[in-house]
Formats: sequence, C-alpha cells, structure tokens
Amino acid sequence: MGDIRLRVLVGLALAAPLSLSAALLAPAYAQADAAPVSFDIPAQPMANALNSWAVQANLQVFFEEGPVRGLSAPAVSGTMLPTQALKALLANSRLVYTQNAQGAFVVRPRPVSVARAAPAPAAAPVAAPPAAPPPTPPPPRSARDAEGPWVLRLRANYLEPRDRSDAFGLPPGVVPADQTRTNGTFGADLDLEYYFSSRWSTELALNVPRNHDLRIEGATVGTFRWMPNYLTVKYGFNPEGTLRPYLGAGLGVSSFYDFSHANGGLGLTRTSGGPALQAGLDIRLGEHWLVNADLKWARVRAAVSVNDVASGQMHLDPLLYGIGVGYRFGGTPAPALVLPLAAAAPAAPVDPDSDGDGVPDSRDRCPDTPRGVAVDADGCPLDSDHDGVPDYLDKCPGTPPNVKVDAEGCEVEEVVLRGVTFANNSAQLTPESLPILDGVLAVLRERPNAHAEIRGYTDARGADAYNLALSQRRAAAVVDYLAAHGIPREHLAATGLGKASPVATNDTAAGRAENRRVTVQFSRPVPR
Repeated sequence: MGDIRLRVLVGLALAAPLSLSAALLAPAYAQADAAPVSFDIPAQPMANALNSWAVQANLQVFFEEGPVRGLSAPAVSGTMLPTQALKALLANSRLVYTQNAQGAFVVRPRPVSVARAAPAPAAAPVAAPPAAPPPTPPPPRSARDAEGPWVLRLRANYLEPRDRSDAFGLPPGVVPADQTRTNGTFGADLDLEYYFSSRWSTELALNVPRNHDLRIEGATVGTFRWMPNYLTVKYGFNPEGTLRPYLGAGLGVSSFYDFSHANGGLGLTRTSGGPALQAGLDIRLGEHWLVNADLKWARVRAAVSVNDVASGQMHLDPLLYGIGVGYRFGGTPAPALVLPLAAAAPAAPVDPDSDGDGVPDSRDRCPDTPRGVAVDADGCPLDSDHDGVPDYLDKCPGTPPNVKVDAEGCEVEEVVLRGVTFANNSAQLTPESLPILDGVLAVLRERPNAHAEIRGYTDARGADAYNLALSQRRAAAVVDYLAAHGIPREHLAATGLGKASPVATNDTAAGRAENRRVTVQFSRPVPR
C-alpha cells in the first residue's frame, strides 16, 4: 500500500485563508503547454479520465458531474502537450474546455445559441386507416360452465367385506360369533354425478349384482346375490385443475336376493341401509374425458334368520375399490370474442414530438423531457448557470462558474491535499503531514458552520477487506487530529473507500501513488 500522498486532483480551492490555498494549489497554475508530458490514460469513464489527466499534467480541472455522467473517454498515451491530451479525451463528446485567469481548466457542455428550437413546420397529415382495437377476451369460465355439470363414469371395482357376524342359533347347535362369512368379488358400477356449483355435487353409483358364498364355520352352506348402491354428496378441492381430488358422504343401500341354502330354515334379509363415506380423484384428460380412482365404505348389516326368527347380523361393512373412465357433458359454448368498433385514429405526424417540447423526435436528444420544461435546440432542459443541473431541478440557480455542485445544483467543495504521509501499512500520521493538516485547521476555523467528510482511498494491491479497513483508519486518523485541535467532531465524518474510484492506472508505481489519497469534501453548501 505504501504511503498515502494527499494531492489536489479535482474540486475547488478552499477560499480562505489565501496563504493556505496558494500553498496547496500552486502547481495547478503552471502554464498548460510549458512542456510536453508523457501521458498514460486508459479508456475509462470521462470523470476518471479527467482526474487522471489532471494528475499526470499537474494541472487543475473543473467539471460538473451531470454533463460527464455516462460518458466514456478513449485511451490517450504518449508524449504530448497537455492541451493536446485534453482535446483527445473530449474529441467524441459534446464537451469543450476553457482556461480561466488562474490557469485552471474548465470542462462544460458546448454552449448553444438558441434557448428553444422553433417547431418544425407541420407536414400535411397522412391519413392512416383506423386500427381495430384488439378483441375483448372473455372472462374466465368455471369447469362447470365450460365442461358441463354432468359426469358419467364406468368403473371396475372390487368389493371387500369386513366379515364379522353375531352368534346365532342353527340346528343342531349355535354358530359362534364371526363364523358367518362371505367372500370378496370383482364387479362394475355405473356412476352419474351432477355439479350444483364448481365444488359441490351429488353422485349416484349403481353396482352390478355379484354372486357371493355364505360360509358358516368354513363350510359353504349357500349362495346369494349382493348389489351395493351409493348416494353421496361430494366436495371437490381443485375443480379447475388437472388433478381434482374429492371427499363425499351419504347413504349406502345394499340389496340381497336369490338366496339358496342347504338348510331350509336359514334366511337372509333383503335390504340393508347405513351411512357411507367416499374419497377419490379425477384426472382431467381433455375438455370432456377423465380417469377416476375411487374408494367407498358403507355400514352394511345383513340380518340372518333361523326358521323365520331373527337370530343375528352379518357385519359386512365393505370397502369398494374402483377405477374407471368418465365423460363430462352439458356445458355451454364459449361466448364469441367481443370485437369493438374500430375508433378513428388521429393521423400520425410525419415527424412526431413525443414529449411535446417543440423538438421532433428525430432531433430530440432528451426524448423524455417533462411537459412544460424549456429546452435547447437539442430538446434537452435548459441549464442557465451551466452547472450540469437543469433549471427545473436547480435549487441554487445562478451558481458561479467553475463551482462543483450536488444533484440539486448547490455548491459542494472538495480538495485532495498533497504532502501528507502515513507510516507504511499504518494509520499513524508522519511529522511531514502535520503542517498541511494545520492549514486545513485554519480553513475550518474560518468556516465554523462547515461540515466536512474525510475520505480515504488506497491503490488496487492487496485484499479488498484489508484496503477498506486501512483507508477507514487513515481517514479516521485525520478526523482525530482535526478534532483534537478544536474542530467539533460532530462536524466531521470519516469514510474509508478502499480501492474505489481510482484516478490513475494501478499498473504503474506512479499511478498507484496517485490512487493512494485522502480527500476533504464539504457535504453541504458553505456560507461565505
């Protein structure tokens, strides 16, 4: 990192006392073309290039931030007069330079001779056919409206009974509990569902009758046919999506008939009803088709009689597993697109003026100027005091020439001192630095209301975190010195910026020395 040398780079000379200003800034008043200078300025933003030119030429340059913001400067290298190097930097920009009585250079936008361009004569409008507005898209439609409120399903299923039973009498003895059973069977059902709304519906499922064995203590004693049917109310969780799960609850009704048995005294009830539950999933395949997986449970208690006397119940309570396909129908056609009548469009001018500033778009270099703002011949807002801040945003109009301003057009002063050094890799001020800082003390005492920010910079060598911390400590050391000699600490601030904003190349020792610097900047306009 080496020593940080504080040099005058960019800004305004401090106004008082004059002896300090002369001592700090004397080299800036040298004749510009007294002798050729060896320049090595890489391509970079214009502000950095002007700072680098000032350092290498040992001259002072003033410029406003606004006009140079966003501009890039070409690389300039070789031995030449300082004015030749400055012309090369500004060659492809709208910037020019002048030299004031003190020998400092001032860079500003090229002056314009007119405050506002006269509106171009209007060309005869060319009639254009009116453009038809885009069709109005229909509002989103629910699945019930688009696909229909009815669903017809055909499912294959498997019925699995619970197989529990009461104990009941049967000659020659008594049948123990849970010894009267039947088998599970495959079958099919036909299902019809109607949606009352997008989510709520009712479903009727009718099963094909299926044959079952009646087994007592492991022996088949007869057969019967069983037809389980269901009526449920369902709630859908994702009615407009591709995957549409649902839950349902309702009534299960089972019919038993064609009962045959070896013992003429054994009988079986014909009908059993009870609560039913349902869960399932529809998967949408298209506008009408879907596949379905479904699970139902019902409470089914078939009464068994012996010699026409009720003796107990079979607790069948079956689970019904089903899978199948469905078709949804009954929807209404989508409404036709609403095509509004085409409105007659105004004829477009040959050369429009989008922001209405009197400068056609083809010549407007500032095409988004706010309405009512006075502009120059290029369509850009006027800047009467040439401080880089347009008049309509300038809170300090009439700023004197060559004064650096902030974003609101008010004066900001900044100096980069030279002659102050620190111990290597340290924030300890060397004795040679103290006279320079004493001069800064004298200036601040003349301006008791000034608020100053001390900024520390390093070159690009070393780790970012280390450089940032070192620059912060060195800036803080300058603040500590000024505060120890009577400047209110609340009027001072220290900021370490590390490698940020180099003013010269970091590829040479001389360039790195220029980048190791500390600046003093006033953060608000200073009363005179």
